[in-house]
Amino acid sequence: IGYPIRDINKRAFWIDANIHAREWASSHTALYFINQFEVKKKLMHRTDLGGIFQLVSGFEKDPVITRYIRSINIYIFPCLNPDGYEYTRSKPNPQVRLWRKNRSPQKCIRSPWGGRRCCAGVDLNRNFDFHWAELDDDKMIVIY
Repeated sequence: IGYPIRDINKRAFWIDANIHAREWASSHTALYFINQFEVKKKLMHRTDLGGIFQLVSGFEKDPVITRYIRSINIYIFPCLNPDGYEYTRSKPNPQVRLWRKNRSPQKCIRSPWGGRRCCAGVDLNRNFDFHWAELDDDKMIVIY
């Protein structure tokens, strides 16, 4: 959650999913969240869906909920890593199934000792322009 640059009075609520290719359930969770907004008119008689139902069913009916929803921008990205996601579903092999990066082409670098190190894919979770919970700066590391 943060404030956009243009309008400091309107907060932004960001939901992203499937940043790691092997995290299939996160996409389903984001899609469920979207679905709850989309089907609100069909479910008005139901009250067992918890907080998200209250938000979507109360919009334009409850002034507090309406004011709240209009005061934020909601961004939902159900799959940030579609090529990696599809790759992990392509074979039951554990090396494929547990793949976490995207499928960008293989890149090689020279090691300080003169050898070459090659790796395929980019770990999208490690390439933001900020230093959150850094493990190391090795772009070729594979962590499971």
